[in-house]
Amino acid sequence: MTATLKRIDVAGYAAVDPPSSFGRPPDLRWIAIADLRVDPAYQREITKQGRLNVRRIAAQFDWSKFNIAIVAPAGGNTFAVVDGQHRITAAALCKVDKVPCAVIEAVRADQAAAFMAINGTVTKLSPMQIHHAAVVAGDAKACRLTELCGGTGVTILRYPKPWNDIRAGETMAVQTLHRALDRFGEDALTAALVALRPHVGQLKAPTILGATDVLAQHPDWRGETLNAAVEAMDIAGMLVGAAGAVAQAHGLSMAAAFAVTFRTALAAALGRSAAGSPVKAAKPMTVSSPRQAEPARQAAPARKADGRVPDPVTVKGVTVRFDRDTVTYQARDAVVGRMPARLAGMLARGMPLPIGHGFLKQQLWANRIPADADELLAEFVDVLAHKLPAIGLRARVIKGVGIALQIQD
Repeated sequence: MTATLKRIDVAGYAAVDPPSSFGRPPDLRWIAIADLRVDPAYQREITKQGRLNVRRIAAQFDWSKFNIAIVAPAGGNTFAVVDGQHRITAAALCKVDKVPCAVIEAVRADQAAAFMAINGTVTKLSPMQIHHAAVVAGDAKACRLTELCGGTGVTILRYPKPWNDIRAGETMAVQTLHRALDRFGEDALTAALVALRPHVGQLKAPTILGATDVLAQHPDWRGETLNAAVEAMDIAGMLVGAAGAVAQAHGLSMAAAFAVTFRTALAAALGRSAAGSPVKAAKPMTVSSPRQAEPARQAAPARKADGRVPDPVTVKGVTVRFDRDTVTYQARDAVVGRMPARLAGMLARGMPLPIGHGFLKQQLWANRIPADADELLAEFVDVLAHKLPAIGLRARVIKGVGIALQIQD
């Protein structure tokens, strides 16, 4: 059967008012790969996944599947790649020396704008990549935010990084930064970023939005005293507490839950009065591994002698249960005592990530922390470290960070 080909037909489309000029038409030519350049100011980094994509393209290289690259003159005989970095790299991997290109007349800012227009609607770009391209293109809002962050020692990353590789002052939450700037203004956002910056890996959406909200409502709390007070806080622990509050309260956002805890702790540290009430301690919640292919199937937990059903936590498809003095994993029990069992239940909420000592002490003793709390906490951890390996778990102290409950390798 012969396929029926259709003409391009614009019938039925609403009329548009086109621009007065379409710009100079591109010049189509074959260009040597050796003459092509990549501008890192707006182009994406070829990450680990990007390298896999390059190898995949190279392994199936076919000119019928090679979309023409978009380039712009970059001085001399060189050209800046606006679109096509990955497929050009794949061609180079196949030892191809020239690729078909459409040469557009565009200065650097226009190149970045073209990059956003092409990739923002075709290839999924991260908000960070779009933001940095907008900066190069001269976008006023993007430039304003970048300047503000630079003044506080905060760096907006150009591409996603694993949380354990994040350095002090680095953040991926560019959309939240824009939202906080629009909603609360420069002064409140600046104060929040300066205060949060020492907490490595904690410049996240909930902390930025929550802290900026609080400092916008309490401008008299800003200053050097604020910075010292926030630096002494357990921000990671507060986030865990906020996650527990969100799990129990329908419609509560992480940013709002963090703001309540942050406001209360900051007011206490500064000797001020805070509106609102602190987030209540959360019950253990379900935590799913990112690698888990499908939701874990949980067997109905057995009732204990006192009639209470333990709150389960699911990690990597296996359920961990906690009774009054017992931790159960893979149908094996470890009797650890009442307080160590409570500690294990709290640690399970963040598995496999650590939870800060300060937050754990507050939750274990309901804010009535005894003078020897550090020694008692160390004893509980020792009990867990001694007894949990028998059932396939381990409690681990990570110096300067906190305590983690993890599945034994």
